[in-house]
Amino acid sequence: LANLKLRARLLRRVREFFDGRGFLEVETPVLSADTVVDRHLDPLSVTLFDDPREPAAGRTLWLQTSPEFGMKRLLAAGATAIYQIARVFRGGERGTWHNPEFTMVEWYRAGDGMQEGIQLLADFADQLLEMGAAERISYRQAFLTHAQIDPLTASGAELADLARRRGLACPPGLDVADCDAWLDLLLV
Repeated sequence: LANLKLRARLLRRVREFFDGRGFLEVETPVLSADTVVDRHLDPLSVTLFDDPREPAAGRTLWLQTSPEFGMKRLLAAGATAIYQIARVFRGGERGTWHNPEFTMVEWYRAGDGMQEGIQLLADFADQLLEMGAAERISYRQAFLTHAQIDPLTASGAELADLARRRGLACPPGLDVADCDAWLDLLLV
């Protein structure tokens, strides 16, 4: 019950934050005829059957892995500042840190550059977490300061070794070579 109350307070704060900045809350479809084409996201399929006696026969639709596609269509149609608190679904995401179904907050504001995006995220984190202003440091400086490694020059093997020493695990099912490649994504 305590977690449900905390979640309700956080959702209320999310809405207050975006509403107070002139964003419009939207809701895009959860099911789509198309799916994401991201090699690191695995969408879940749903069979839309016509006959309930044959639930395996019908059109295949996909549960959204994020509301991005639908929200970008709204931007293309003229929306300027939108947000969504969405239920999203991803296959292969079970474990200590992942769940196949979770809540995602996504937002877009036309015309914002990187600095405006950074400021909005800093303000958002401050309002939700109530921990004060965010410290702004570069990706590289964060690694140098907190992990004593340069992510721009370190190899995948060095990053993998650092992750293992820090107790971070690669996603389940990856062998050592795949794990090193996965950690290379930190450089992207």
